[in-house]
Amino acid sequence: MNNSSPLLHKIPDACQRLQICRSALYQLIRSGELKVVKFGISTRIPEFELQKLITARIEVSHDIRH
Repeated sequence: MNNSSPLLHKIPDACQRLQICRSALYQLIRSGELKVVKFGISTRIPEFELQKLITARIEVSHDIRH
């Protein structure tokens, strides 16, 4: 992660970063696969959670092929 990446992402920013739709992001949150930080009614997704999700998906894809 470079220093210009924010530590926390708003929902639309996380969707853009993962290149998925809003409903897919909320499904990841509901399933517990993606953890969030709440500030009152505001929901933020930590950068490290996005990275962890991507890494887990790469490992699963790799395991399926081999």
